[in-house]
Amino acid sequence: MICPNCKSSFSSICLRCGYDPKTKEAKFSLEELGINELPTVPMENSHVWLALFPNEKALDDYFEESIKDDDVTPMNCFAKDQGEVFYDHDWVECSFSISADLATLIDGHSYCSDYKDEVIEFAKANNILNANSFILADVNEIKKPQSVDARKYSIWYVGKFKCSV
Repeated sequence: MICPNCKSSFSSICLRCGYDPKTKEAKFSLEELGINELPTVPMENSHVWLALFPNEKALDDYFEESIKDDDVTPMNCFAKDQGEVFYDHDWVECSFSISADLATLIDGHSYCSDYKDEVIEFAKANNILNANSFILADVNEIKKPQSVDARKYSIWYVGKFKCSV
């Protein structure tokens, strides 16, 4: 479960602040722990991108992981394009659709009802009519999200969205 005091994950008593769900009290306040801002629950704040790839294999290749032990080589093309070396793939989603319907492309992604309409409006306003790929990532995984216009693909950063987790 998630501690209501410090937002840490715990099973019986929070090891971070001492919160006990039976008494609904914590041994330490956030101030005593030196915590100024609570962390968010994964995917509570998420980045969204629309993209155009030649085919589904190209999208899969783009996200194909190749981890090196040097701490400087990006784990895949997405990480490289976003200025990251590593991100936790458990908090990144992507999909490909041959349908020209953005709602169909977005449906099925985590918390899609929280951002779907805004993403579709963004696409219309920016004349992105041919997107066939969708990417969603927790804000803690990608620090400086950006759009990318490469020779073989295009990725449009849509924005950051609050999700009802």
